Amino acid sequence: MSSRWWYALPAACIAYYLWQVIQLADNTPKFDDMNDVFGFFKQLALAQTPLQKIGAFFYPNNEHVTLVNHIIYFAQYQLLGEIRFYPLIIIGHLIIIATGCLLGMVINNARRPFYFAVIAIAYINLYYWDSSFKAMTAISNQVVILFSIAVFFALLHWHKYGLALFFALLATFSQGNGILVWPLGLLILLLNNHWQAARWRYTSIWIITTALVIAIYGIARHIYGTPSPVSAELYFSTLQQHPALPFLSTLAFLGSTIFSASHVALAIGMGTGALLIFFYCAWRCKNQPYNNSDALIFVIALFLIASALIVGFTRGFLVADGSAGLESRYKMYSITFVLLALILLCEQPAKPVQRTVLAALMLMASIGIQASSYRVVPTVQHQAQVFRESFQYWLEDGDFKRQAVYFIPMSDHFLFAAEHLHLFDLMQFAPDAAIIAPLPAVSGRTCPPTPASADHCPMTIRHRGNAITVVVDVDTNQQPALPANITLCDAQANAVMEFVTPETPTSRQHWLIPEADIPAGNYRVLFQTAQQPACETQLTKKPRKVKTEMRTLFGGE
Repeated sequence: MSSRWWYALPAACIAYYLWQVIQLADNTPKFDDMNDVFGFFKQLALAQTPLQKIGAFFYPNNEHVTLVNHIIYFAQYQLLGEIRFYPLIIIGHLIIIATGCLLGMVINNARRPFYFAVIAIAYINLYYWDSSFKAMTAISNQVVILFSIAVFFALLHWHKYGLALFFALLATFSQGNGILVWPLGLLILLLNNHWQAARWRYTSIWIITTALVIAIYGIARHIYGTPSPVSAELYFSTLQQHPALPFLSTLAFLGSTIFSASHVALAIGMGTGALLIFFYCAWRCKNQPYNNSDALIFVIALFLIASALIVGFTRGFLVADGSAGLESRYKMYSITFVLLALILLCEQPAKPVQRTVLAALMLMASIGIQASSYRVVPTVQHQAQVFRESFQYWLEDGDFKRQAVYFIPMSDHFLFAAEHLHLFDLMQFAPDAAIIAPLPAVSGRTCPPTPASADHCPMTIRHRGNAITVVVDVDTNQQPALPANITLCDAQANAVMEFVTPETPTSRQHWLIPEADIPAGNYRVLFQTAQQPACETQLTKKPRKVKTEMRTLFGGE
C-alpha cells in the first residue's frame, strides 16, 4: 500500500478521463448557463457606477451567489472578446481532477499512495455528467467542494490561517453550501491545538468575517435575486404531511453513488450504511491518540453530511419518493462520503489480513465506479445533440417555449441579450452549408416584372417573429433542379436583393438567411430554378420587436 507505483493507476485513469471529456464537451449553453452567464453580463452592462459594476459580480443564480463563476466568465471575455462554453466546461472537469487529487492526500501516512489511487480513481468519473457538461454547473458545483476541502487542509495540515480565510471566501461565493465552511472552520479553531496560542485572535477574526460574508450574501440575494417560489407555509405543511421524507432524501443523497432515480431504496441503504460506519469510527477514534488525518476526514465528512441535510430539507421534500438526492449533481458528495467512511474503517486497528481484504474491496469498487461511469457517454452525446438541435430551431423561431427541451424562465430574453451584447455567436448552430449570403448589390438594378403565374411555386420563404434567420424551403414533392436564384424586390423602397442557393444534393433543401441581411419591408420574392420558369411569392419582413426592447433596455443603437 505504500508503493509509489500506485500513482500510475490514477494517472492512467485521469488521462483517459480527460480524453473522453475533450471529445464530449461542446460549445452549447445549457440550462442555468442562460441566467448565470448571459444574465451576469446583462447586469454588468446595465451597471452605471463602479459600485454597481462590482455588485453585478454578485448576481445570484437561484439561491447561489456565484461570484467565482462570474470572475472566470469575465476573464474569458476580456481575453477572447466572446463567451466560449467549451473551455468553461473543460475548466469544470479540471476542477474535478484537482478535487480528486486533493482528497487523495487526506491520509498522511505510509499508505497514502494506495488511498490516493482509490479516491482519485473513484472521484474522477463521468457520473456527474448532467452538471459537469454545463458551463455554469461544471464550475460552481465542483469548485465549492474543492475550496471547502482546501479550507480544512489549510487549517489542519498546512496551518495557514490567511489561506484558509481566502479559500473560505471563494467557497462561499461559489455555491450556497460553501457557507458551511465558516462554522466548521470555527470548530477547528476552537478544538485544534495548533491554534491554541492565539486562539482568541483567530476566532474573533473568523467570526467577524463570517458575519460580514453572511451580510454581503444576504444583500446580494435581496438586491439581485428573485423570491423563492416555495413559501414557508407550503414548506411546513408539506413537512407535516411527510415528516420522514427529508431524512430519507438525505440518506439517499449520501448513498446515491452510482444509483439512478429508480434505485432509491438501494441509495438509502448505502447512505445508511456509510453513516453508521462513520459514527462507529468516530466512536472508536475517541479513545485513540489524536490524528490530524482523522480530524481532516471527520470535518470533510461533516461538510458532506451538512450539505446532504440542506438538500434533503429543501429539494428533498419536493419529490414524494425521496429521489431528489440522486441527481448527478450530488453524486460527488456521496462518492466522497462513502470512500472516506471506508478509509476510516480501514485505518482502525485491525489484523493485516482484514485490512488487506477491505483495501482490495475498496480498490475494486473504485475501479468499478470509474469504468462503469463511461456507460453514460451515449447519454451525454444525446443531450448535446438535443440542445444543438433546439438552438437550430430557435434560430428559425426565436422562441424556446415551443420546445420540449428544458426551459427556464426568460431563456429567450437572455439569448437576445447575449446577441445584442455580442457575447455569443448564435449562428454557429446553423450548418455552414445552410447559410445563404446575399450577392453583391448591382447599381441601378430594378425590380423584375411579375412572371406568368405558376401552378405551384416549388420554394417558400418565411420569417417568424423574433427569429434571427429567414428560412427558405424547397417543396420535397417537386424536387426542382438546383441552384436557384432568389430575388427579393421591395418596390416601395426601390430595393433589390439577390441570393443563390448552392448546387447541392437533394438532401439539402432547407436554407437560412441571417435576418439582418434583409431589411424590414414587404417583398415580392421571385424564385428561378434551373430549367424551370420563375414563380413569385411574398415575404413580409417585420422589424424584430426584441431589437426595440434591447435598445430600450441598454440605451444602445
